[in-house]
Amino acid sequence: MIRTSPHTTVQRRSHFPLFHIAALFTIGIFLSGCTRSVDLVGKVEIKFLCPTVKDWERYFNTAIDLFHKKQSRIRVRMIGTGGAGLNQKFLAMVASGQAPDVSVFDETGFIPHAAKGYLVNLDRLIEEDKTFHRDDFYPEVLKTGEYNGTLYGFPLFFSTIVLFYNKALFDEAGVAYPDESWTLDDLVTAAKKMTRDTDGDDKTDQYGFMLEMGTHRWPIPVWAFGGRVVDDEKKRFLLDTPEAVQGVQWYADLVNKHHVAPPITSYEDMNMFEQFATGRIAMTMSSRHFIGIYRRAKGLRWDVAPVPKQRLRATTFISTVLLITRSSRHPKEAWEFIKFASGREAMEAGAREKGAIPALRAVAESSIVRSSGLPPEHDRVFLDMIPYARLPNFSRICPNNLGDYGKFLSRMDQIWLGIKTAAEVLGEETPRINRAIAESEARD
Repeated sequence: MIRTSPHTTVQRRSHFPLFHIAALFTIGIFLSGCTRSVDLVGKVEIKFLCPTVKDWERYFNTAIDLFHKKQSRIRVRMIGTGGAGLNQKFLAMVASGQAPDVSVFDETGFIPHAAKGYLVNLDRLIEEDKTFHRDDFYPEVLKTGEYNGTLYGFPLFFSTIVLFYNKALFDEAGVAYPDESWTLDDLVTAAKKMTRDTDGDDKTDQYGFMLEMGTHRWPIPVWAFGGRVVDDEKKRFLLDTPEAVQGVQWYADLVNKHHVAPPITSYEDMNMFEQFATGRIAMTMSSRHFIGIYRRAKGLRWDVAPVPKQRLRATTFISTVLLITRSSRHPKEAWEFIKFASGREAMEAGAREKGAIPALRAVAESSIVRSSGLPPEHDRVFLDMIPYARLPNFSRICPNNLGDYGKFLSRMDQIWLGIKTAAEVLGEETPRINRAIAESEARD
């Protein structure tokens, strides 16, 4: 996914197209414009701001075509971002008085815009719409589109993070496949057995695990060890507690102590998908979006399992949301398009093309069933992990302090690089960012 919030400076890979929209803020790989000529007499045109990320353009064009065939009054014009990033384009359009009616963001990228009052409260539209049934969607997934308890982004697709593993490497090492009984300690033990110098040159060629450094990975062991990232009110970071420190240190130790994962400094030259698909990585934590890549990899035998527990079992969500700009001239028509895009017909089209899971419960369940006979064998794990999924809530705690938040994450690089311990960095940085948040709130 492509993220919309700052991450650690160590690794900036896009690992979940469209879900991780933030990287596109800077690289600007977007649709330059998909404008169709339509006769707007007696019709309403809504502007749809959307990035092009490989097959996502095909999906949204398909959804728009289906929507146009179902009705003739509302026409959707897809607008790209040109050379700008999604965030910059959105803000520029709002400032110019030409705000998009509907936009696509990920579950973190829309938060600053919600905080500034730029977005429509979707709870009100849902309450007024007697044809729409909120219970048809996973309630946990709907929460990924909330800010301060209000729904601003309606989720289309999502995935939980689970453990991917190479069955052949497990078999060669004589290690039993991971299951729901596994702990984080079991992961380390297994990873050590599958970390090897395969050609005798005194260099590790095969690793037991590969880290992803985004903020949808390292919070998982924080929660597993009983720690928390933020407080219930989303006003303070809690990463300096003993449990949180232990979880962060466990993640860093995979590289710097146990040496079962590649050095962080080598990640810019590595492709995680290629490393896993070619048998150089035994395990990683990732999302369902990539099953298509692994299904196409010749000779790869693989499966998925729940993320190992410790004191608790935990994982996280990634999602794609649609939102309506508050200054939209056609909010009701915009809602009609979002309803259709999140409905069965459009979701089934998306499920055929995407590895990501539709937020509509019935389509999600049926798409998993239809995958029967294809890897992963335990595809159902993605759905089974929903009750254990949490949001890190980084952008929700400091939507107006993203600069301080970015500095906080950058300084965590010292942990991943083994320069300082988690206790040292988090003990210094957690109080600092909490002071910055408190000062910002006092000014506001």
